[in-house]
Amino acid sequence: MRCAVLRTSRKPGAAGSLPPQGGKAGARQTGAERMNTLSEKTIICRCEDLTVDEIRERIEQGYGSFEEIKRITRIGMGPCQGRTCRQHLLRELARAAGKTPGEIELPTFRPPTKQISFGAIGGLDHDQ
Repeated sequence: MRCAVLRTSRKPGAAGSLPPQGGKAGARQTGAERMNTLSEKTIICRCEDLTVDEIRERIEQGYGSFEEIKRITRIGMGPCQGRTCRQHLLRELARAAGKTPGEIELPTFRPPTKQISFGAIGGLDHDQ
């Protein structure tokens, strides 16, 4: 048996529609503004279950670089490899240092590993 999903789209300003972030029609918040309005319990790294509050605590403890926070919390080391949390951490570090996110030094990102057989390395495995 198949289930059909009914999708409806609501036009801005229609009854029951939500206003844009910031509460004003047509107003959009920047990423930095959204980071300042996040709840302390907002999870910014879903893979490692880290909240904004935990990141801010590490910064207050003196961990001021992406690499240091990455090593102590494992942020960016989960299955997504930082695709979802990297920008959040950069904004939080920039906010604390009074810089822009572009001025924060990034660690080396390595692609996820893929298993290969020794036969493939030696050229003996034709299936790869």
